[in-house]
Amino acid sequence: MKQHFFKKLLVSLGIIFNFVLVSCANEDGSSSHDPVLAAYQLIDEQRTDEAIALLEGELKKEPEKYELKVALARRKNPLSGLARK
Repeated sequence: MKQHFFKKLLVSLGIIFNFVLVSCANEDGSSSHDPVLAAYQLIDEQRTDEAIALLEGELKKEPEKYELKVALARRKNPLSGLARK
């Protein structure tokens, strides 16, 4: 009898835990913020200056992150051959 109760309890706790994890996820399904994706969304909205400011700010926090450098280069120098078309 106790075994049955504990199985139900574990299943219930597992369901609650999964619900909490899913609730904490962003709209895109990830649980972390992606500044490069956010910058490209700003660019798509014709808000390039904000995108550049976002990328520069993130690059100050994480100077080793090459994805930020590439995205920033694409916006700052369209003639670099990296510009999005």
